[in-house]
Amino acid sequence: KEVLMSTHTLKYETPERVMEIMKAQETRGADICKLVTNADTDEEEFQAFENLFALSRGLKVPYLYLINGKKNLRHRRLSSALGNYLFLTTIDGKDGITQPPLSVAKAMLRTIEIKDLP
Repeated sequence: KEVLMSTHTLKYETPERVMEIMKAQETRGADICKLVTNADTDEEEFQAFENLFALSRGLKVPYLYLINGKKNLRHRRLSSALGNYLFLTTIDGKDGITQPPLSVAKAMLRTIEIKDLP
């Protein structure tokens, strides 16, 4: 079995703080590190994408880094193609959650040739 350790801060976090939280999870023995922060401005959204790339260089374990807030849609839909270990999806996208529908996630991964999916 694998253990996913998850932290939800409910606010924007600096890149240094994002790495600090994720490294702490890794140090505690998490098999997969997960962090959810917020992004309400274009700058915060851009930084969230930068954080994805920094995490790929700074962690030894798989990670899931997501954002909530006003600017979460692009990040939620693209983050798994840019470094996140997995997608969180919905079945039909009608439940009010910003996760992409399963069909969208699979189509995107097929389009950018990340994974060979049915």
